[in-house]
Amino acid sequence: MTQQSRNRLVLVLIAALFFIPVLAAVLLQPGWFGQDPERTVNRGELVQPPVPLLLNNVELVDGASALDQTRGHWTLLHVIGDAPCDERCTSTVTDLRQIHTATGRRQEQVRVLIFGSPLDRPRLRSIDDRFLLTESSDVGLAMSIVAATGQSGGIGPNTDAGEALTGATFIVDPEGNLMLRYAPGYAREDLNKDLEKLLKWSGR
Repeated sequence: MTQQSRNRLVLVLIAALFFIPVLAAVLLQPGWFGQDPERTVNRGELVQPPVPLLLNNVELVDGASALDQTRGHWTLLHVIGDAPCDERCTSTVTDLRQIHTATGRRQEQVRVLIFGSPLDRPRLRSIDDRFLLTESSDVGLAMSIVAATGQSGGIGPNTDAGEALTGATFIVDPEGNLMLRYAPGYAREDLNKDLEKLLKWSGR
């Protein structure tokens, strides 16, 4: 490969890194290319513009790098926070397992990352031992989640930030951008439908 070809390849890769979140955001808008809005509109709250999920210094409870385990995959990030995983939390996490399983042959392209401190590790592992768990206190991780919640309209002048964060789930694209937010108490079907569309459109 010549130097000129290498330079072109680098430019193409850089363009692709920028284009993936932009394309996904466009595809999730209603009426894209004249399609039925019911089939194209996102059900989650769009994070506009997408916010990078800062995982550079985040370790999982098993010592692995959260960045290495999620980059290149669609990731469902669920925030438990510092509260115990009660009945509603358990129900939501169980839903995440079922959503992951429902992707069928695409399961390897999806990760489920659960963030909280402390985590009830035995309970979460009993639901699905594939879950990625982190109790990281990294400021970058927390700030990116807060920023995405604000960008999606989840935090307003009369909103309790803790209530807006605890129990929320986000879809993170393969390049590590928080794209869609699902407020605490969301319907499993909404997340399932959005993830299904994103996997289909991305060819994954």
